[in-house]
Amino acid sequence: AVGDRLAEAATSIDDRLVIAKRQLRAALGSSKTPKKGSKAETCQQTVDDLEEARTKCDEALDELFEGVFSKRYRDSKPEVRAAVVKGLVGWVQARPSKFAATKYLKYAAWVLDFQDGAAVRASGARVLAAAFACAGDQKDTLRDFALRFAPRLGEMAHDVDPDCQAAAIQALRALKDCGLLDELELGEDEDATLRDNVYAKIVDQACSADIRSDALAFALDLEEFDANTSQGDAQRSLRDLGRFVEASVLGDDGPTTLTSLAADAFLALPERASLLRDWRAWVALLQRDDVDAAASQENQRLVDVLLRLCARSAETDSLSAAPALLEALPALLTKYGGDDDLLQTVCALGESASQASTKDARYVKACKALLDRVATTSDDASLNAAAKAIRAFSANSTDKKLSKAVSKCISEAAKPLLEEPAGDNDAVEAALMAAVKRIQALAQAVDVPAALSGGAALAEALAARAAQLADDGDVNAKACLEALGALVLWRAKACLDNIDDAGDAEPLDPVITACADGAARALACRYEAPTLALKGGDLHDLELREDDENTMQVTRAALDVVAVLAAAAHPGLKERQGLESMALPVETDAQLCSLVADACRRGDVSLEPCAHVAAAAPPETPARTDLWAAVVARAAKDDADLLPSLSSRLAGTGPDDVARVHLKALEAETLDQVTAKALAK
Repeated sequence: AVGDRLAEAATSIDDRLVIAKRQLRAALGSSKTPKKGSKAETCQQTVDDLEEARTKCDEALDELFEGVFSKRYRDSKPEVRAAVVKGLVGWVQARPSKFAATKYLKYAAWVLDFQDGAAVRASGARVLAAAFACAGDQKDTLRDFALRFAPRLGEMAHDVDPDCQAAAIQALRALKDCGLLDELELGEDEDATLRDNVYAKIVDQACSADIRSDALAFALDLEEFDANTSQGDAQRSLRDLGRFVEASVLGDDGPTTLTSLAADAFLALPERASLLRDWRAWVALLQRDDVDAAASQENQRLVDVLLRLCARSAETDSLSAAPALLEALPALLTKYGGDDDLLQTVCALGESASQASTKDARYVKACKALLDRVATTSDDASLNAAAKAIRAFSANSTDKKLSKAVSKCISEAAKPLLEEPAGDNDAVEAALMAAVKRIQALAQAVDVPAALSGGAALAEALAARAAQLADDGDVNAKACLEALGALVLWRAKACLDNIDDAGDAEPLDPVITACADGAARALACRYEAPTLALKGGDLHDLELREDDENTMQVTRAALDVVAVLAAAAHPGLKERQGLESMALPVETDAQLCSLVADACRRGDVSLEPCAHVAAAAPPETPARTDLWAAVVARAAKDDADLLPSLSSRLAGTGPDDVARVHLKALEAETLDQVTAKALAK
């Protein structure tokens, strides 16, 4: 604080000296020396006094620097070193004419290599940032100094400490802004390394948004990127930005999925963000003939980056982007929809387009274009992206033409599963798998059962398909099971929506039956004798198949479906008016609980999905009590962190249920003292 006040005082004296000397020159006129008793003599005395005061301030500063800073910047305690170096920042800012010099800055530069104490390195970089920012006419005196230490600042962009990274990039930005960086004669390798070090931070997921934005600002200044905002030039600027991100930021090996980080960094720069939000320029650029992914691999990568930049920008401002994107979406899907790597990003643009306020024929046309793409791809990521966009369109419009188009798409997607297969076996298998993936994606977005008169036939086909694939050890059974779970949720929603109209109890929903059957058969495929496993009894006597990753994934998917069933279709719903059609028969539910409880006790599957199944419904039957007991005993033994949430859920079901589960858990044959103690607690 003392040094700051002295530096500020010296600088204030400098400012007063400028005025005093100007007054002295005016008073002297053509004379070289002031006459006794004249105004010039008074002015001369003022100048002398000010110079003497400045000299005293500077001498005091030098004593403070030599007596404290030059000794304590290497103190044994990192916090002392950091405080001392941090103090120099204020001195440089308050008195750059004195302290923005190599004589003083070299100390700050030396601490950039201190291994212990990140705060010391960060303070050193901030001293240099302050010096470069204040360099002004003194920059020539710092050229050799900057040439020596600029590469080290580039290395610090990858310091282990985020504060050091930020300080180093800020110092480099100041070095660029004062004009010194452009004048440094860095070697070709040094220059490339410095750029690479900073550019990599733009898409570093571990970095803060501020660091990424600072790194991008530095890179754009270094590349002299000029974002013209007129219509013709905006397209060129967007394309240049895409090339810069693709070539300089991502490089040859960087995944294009990181492009969104570059977009966020650009949008965080107020003076530049408007370029990425020029929606008319975007749609014009993406529809140009010379922006063609099919031309070459390099072009495909550039188009991918451009689409991702546009999609991320639209996501952050969908209301203003929607009108232009809605108009262009059909053409963009036609142009890029044949490439699955690009299709998912175009579908993301569709999700933003769905926010358009207009709901006229253009709205329906855009949604139909998305639905058409569902029928032509079997890529999981593309289907999921299309489904999200379709869900957004359906949620924002009640247009009958749109609903009809959605129903038609669902019917076409389900055909291979509902009709007798014909043709080559490989072709039939591929068609069936593509159909399952399309239904799975659509079921996450729209009411598939409603489009298929309840969806019973589709659910039965999916259940049979899931069982067949699980028996073959095919991981694709997972998609069938996930589709079944989604169908159950739609049926549950439909039941709840119509609960006020409930009259006589209706029969069990066939989608529930089919889903329960498919899940049970998939779980039974873990055993060497699936048929015996489905009949119940003591499952622990049955041997399991040889474990593999596919079987584990299918088992996890089946457990997730049983959890959905447990929540949406447990036997207790039989007692609730209007929900009877959702209630699983006790014997069916018991079969599922037995399979899940055995998986839990054997310990060959993770506890979490088993716990989800148990927690989804109360222990209202003997089978559910047994399942709860198995889960609680396993949690007590293997996962104490899960016990509190399970206990809380169980406590809400009533004291009798808690007692039954507790007693059942204590019957476990392999119960040890740790488990007993945890259960008692």
